[in-house]
Amino acid sequence: MTNRLRMSLDAKRSKLFIADQLTDLVKAQRLDKEDIKQQVQVINDVSTEIKAGRRYILFPEGGYDHSHNELKEFMPGSFKIAKKAKCPIVPVVLYDSFKPFEGWSLRRVTTQLAFLEPIPYEVIADKTTTEIRDMVVDKIQRKLDTMETMNCW
Repeated sequence: MTNRLRMSLDAKRSKLFIADQLTDLVKAQRLDKEDIKQQVQVINDVSTEIKAGRRYILFPEGGYDHSHNELKEFMPGSFKIAKKAKCPIVPVVLYDSFKPFEGWSLRRVTTQLAFLEPIPYEVIADKTTTEIRDMVVDKIQRKLDTMETMNCW
């Protein structure tokens, strides 16, 4: 179980249809955005698990709202985990992932996934979480700008 992938999710969103089952299945961490003490505990727990060899997917936008391939503001605090765990960050781009949730779930849709070049810990070690956020957002936005919508509606 050491190398299994885990996620950290917004606690409210993690209770939505299918997300609740997925959250439990992968033993994801639920983050309560209104409870600072719980947030600190999740950051500590996830950092410890990463140091132990587990992998996590973090959604630094703090939620999902059918954004039509537009980046929302990333929460700088989500990058505290990488700093605390002293691990690299692998930016990921999900493109057209909103389509299945736009009322077209019975039709075939195509989404794209891109794993970008990892950012080594040494590059972020002396940066603030805001600087790290800006670096990650820039890399993701540059990739988004090169992707095209696939007409698979």
